[in-house]
Amino acid sequence: MRILLVSGYFPPDTGSAANLFYELGRTLVRKGHTVTVLTSFPSYHVTGATKTYAGSRVDEQIEGMRVYRVRVPQFPRYVPALRALWQFSMAYCFTRALRRLECQDVVLVYSPPLPLGFVGAVAKKRMGA
Repeated sequence: MRILLVSGYFPPDTGSAANLFYELGRTLVRKGHTVTVLTSFPSYHVTGATKTYAGSRVDEQIEGMRVYRVRVPQFPRYVPALRALWQFSMAYCFTRALRRLECQDVVLVYSPPLPLGFVGAVAKKRMGA
């Protein structure tokens, strides 16, 4: 089965969302599924080197998962209006990135942020997931 995981965070980011989807994706690959991850560039409590993350997008392989990263505008997250702007801009950037990805059978979205639910709805319609 082809599975798309959508999350704002993925290693080398740290935190629950990054770790949960990393472990889930790794387990699905071990069970024989094809896993693609749509995420942003590392920006949240990053561990490790980040020099490889340049440009507007990066396509990499991590433990059998294809990780497709897109650059999302960064705003101060402690200002509520700017945090909302960041969340909606992330959903917009991810929705645009869906055009570059192959069709998937299943789409799993980590939310919050709530606007990422829109990405899942668009992926369902475009990909027939």
